[in-house]
Amino acid sequence: MRRINSYGPSIIVLLTAALLLLLGPELAHRLTFQYTQARIVQAQTRLSESSLLEELNASFRDIATLVEPSVVHIDARHNLPGQRSGHIQEYASGSGWIYDAKGHIVTNSHVVADATDIQVQLYDGNLLDAEIVGADVSTDIAVLKVSPKNLHPASRSLNSSSVQQGDMVFAFGSPFDFRFSMSAGVVSGKGRSVGLLRSDTGRAPGYENFIQVDAAINPGNSGGPLTDINGRVIGMNTAIATGRDGGFEEGQFAGIGLAIPMSMIYPVVEQIISTGEVQKGFLGVNIVDLNQPVADSLASQGYRGRGLLLAIIEPDSALDDGGMRTGDVLIAMNGEAVADRRELMLQLFDQKIEAVEFLVWRYDNKTNRSQRIRIIIDPDSARSLGASAVLELDEPLSEVLEKRGFNGKGVRVSSVTESGPAWESGILPGDIIIKVNQETIGSVSQLRSTISSMMPGTSAILEIWRHDPSDAIGDTLTISVPLSRLSP
Repeated sequence: MRRINSYGPSIIVLLTAALLLLLGPELAHRLTFQYTQARIVQAQTRLSESSLLEELNASFRDIATLVEPSVVHIDARHNLPGQRSGHIQEYASGSGWIYDAKGHIVTNSHVVADATDIQVQLYDGNLLDAEIVGADVSTDIAVLKVSPKNLHPASRSLNSSSVQQGDMVFAFGSPFDFRFSMSAGVVSGKGRSVGLLRSDTGRAPGYENFIQVDAAINPGNSGGPLTDINGRVIGMNTAIATGRDGGFEEGQFAGIGLAIPMSMIYPVVEQIISTGEVQKGFLGVNIVDLNQPVADSLASQGYRGRGLLLAIIEPDSALDDGGMRTGDVLIAMNGEAVADRRELMLQLFDQKIEAVEFLVWRYDNKTNRSQRIRIIIDPDSARSLGASAVLELDEPLSEVLEKRGFNGKGVRVSSVTESGPAWESGILPGDIIIKVNQETIGSVSQLRSTISSMMPGTSAILEIWRHDPSDAIGDTLTISVPLSRLSP
């Protein structure tokens, strides 16, 4: 009896396994079917009882109804030299959107560049001849003019700071000539610069401050509007990532699209309409990105060489008493070049030294020139150095700033144009520009684009961080800078 009890569970398991072998496949299939059927019924019930998706569908349809009448398809004809007939006609197409009831249409400059004839198709199929009012190559913005009859101008949003990463957006245009198409996505990033745009001559970089989106954008979308969930234009589709070597051009969509923000479009378009030309604001500073090496910042001030940057000099130390300043570049010690910290320390602790003579490069903002200074310090005092941060020139600027108490986004002012707007307003070399008109600045190109989109005569409100040698933390200041006109 004891043996039977001990084997009982095992016998039950074996019998169950045998039954499953005989009935298992059919039973398992039946159970799976019934489970799946129950889930389908539950899903149908939830969907029929919820109006959320239908409301979302209705909202998307409303956006299409609101925006599409303001979208146009553009055909541009170009005459190219031919060997026999004299000219060969080439056609380019793109998109645009109606800016106002006066017949002004906004598109990309590259869509209509050098066009001899331009035809615009409205949403209702009506074809209109268009002429170019003006264009700005450096921002890739052009304004066309058509007959102002029965037009539906787009609704616009001028507050670029309201556009945030994660916001849902909609791109309109004629991808691959599929006219008046609509795609949806989200804002993937802001303040993007990819080196796509150039100046009129092609020698200088253009002004880029793109909105990055993942909405499907393809050839033909260029010039079309990018809207928010209220159907307001927040940008203009301009370029896409092709996936070929990370390039940005007119190719097949690879998940990344770029759009010019409305904050750049509006001042350019308004100037073209009113004067036929574009004036850009001028701040009067040379700036560098914080992720660039120290050498890049110094090069913009006129120094190109080797050495060590004295990032922080301790008050009342030997270097401080000897006349050295934070920001000086230590070039040589006792006639021997110093290129890295190791060389400096080896020379400092050489017991044969009787006097320490430093050769220093210094940028003097008052005279706007560089100068070399010889400083002699007692060797025993020099061995303590008195610098809590000495950096090699290939180290990033961000490391210099971290040692001074700054850890954030911004761009560094490397030099200030004498008598320029920034000079007159008290901006100093070494200042970190954090925000312009409440918009966070993360790159040199973003600052250039933000300032250039402002009209001369208006004021830029700059939030800056400034290092105070007596305070390692530094101070945040707000300075209003009246902008002058950027010379062509």
